[in-house]
Amino acid sequence: MLQVLVAPLVPVLERTFGHRAPLLGGLLLILAGSLALARWHATPVQVLADSVLLGTGAALSFAALPSLVVRFAPGHAIATANGLNTVVRTVGGVIGTQVAIAILSAHSVAGSALPGEGAFTVVFALGAVFAAVGVAVVLLLPRTVTTR
Repeated sequence: MLQVLVAPLVPVLERTFGHRAPLLGGLLLILAGSLALARWHATPVQVLADSVLLGTGAALSFAALPSLVVRFAPGHAIATANGLNTVVRTVGGVIGTQVAIAILSAHSVAGSALPGEGAFTVVFALGAVFAAVGVAVVLLLPRTVTTR
């Protein structure tokens, strides 16, 4: 649902703030949402608010990626680059999910199969670390694209 609401903002943000802005903003929202979930998750309202931050950031980031791929890929390789973007996002999502499940499974409450609260904190803190790495990578992108 958030993707439908957020995706139309990407071209506006690109025109107003530059081609890196939507992805950078999305990653910063993911970072904020992940840190918030790691820290504040005692009530349903906290979890909902934190999840909206995280989801909005993911929606903004995923909507921004194809346009960046088109901007930076050589003209003859745009389709291949967009296909690779999709594959990398899918594989990254699968690996990230498996890592989260492994962490949650390894930290169960004594006498139960359920993960402890600390395991969720670790998972969301790890998500924040990856979002921070993403922010650093986006900041390294050139501000202008060389002509093709």
